[in-house]
Amino acid sequence: MKYVKQMCRLLVVMLVVVACSCASIGSAQDVARGDSLVNGSYTSSSEQADWKDPNHVKTLTRDEFLNQLMSLKHISLSEAAKLDAQTRTAFEATNQQAAAAIATDSGHYEYLTVYTRQDFGTWLYPGNVELGVLTEVFVDGSFRQFAAVYNAYAALVSSGGYTWTTMYAQASEPDAVTVVLNGRGTLDISVDVSVSGSGTLTHFLGGGFTITGTVGTTYYLRKVCQFSTYRYSLYPNG
Repeated sequence: MKYVKQMCRLLVVMLVVVACSCASIGSAQDVARGDSLVNGSYTSSSEQADWKDPNHVKTLTRDEFLNQLMSLKHISLSEAAKLDAQTRTAFEATNQQAAAAIATDSGHYEYLTVYTRQDFGTWLYPGNVELGVLTEVFVDGSFRQFAAVYNAYAALVSSGGYTWTTMYAQASEPDAVTVVLNGRGTLDISVDVSVSGSGTLTHFLGGGFTITGTVGTTYYLRKVCQFSTYRYSLYPNG
């Protein structure tokens, strides 16, 4: 009888040890699965970001996007938000893949400014001007296309005494994954030769500027600037 009791105690201890071991193994497997999901998600996110050329694309928050949309279209914040919602609704109405992906949370939208820059100044006095367009891109894994391409703009992005005036800024879509930018404007600057010397005036004239007027020793100079056509694709290696 005593022997039987000892055997029972031994069996109970062995069962407890086995149960604890199984629980530990199960927990370790759960952690491993969790880590693999995190790493997989990170890799996917990184891959999705590879198509964004950092020299020609700026990613915007929704607030930044709405503020730019307000400025470009001269509308209120509520009108900008309404326009954004209408744009998405219209896009999903004509794109079944997008509608299904949004409904299942596998797809999302990203706000981007696509831009190019060109220096229209001189080697001594740079005059960098940015030509860009506000866009909204639908992304679902490796698939992406423009959901909307809004107003284009051109603006001076470097200092140096210049004034920029846009003649036109245009964005066109030859297809759903490409945007083409074109722009033209004038760069103006004034030079007081009594301060900077006549050599400065000669420098600007040699850089393509022309004299539009004079007041005393101050010369007003202008250069007509044409952007080279810029083409941006959501599939740069496609």
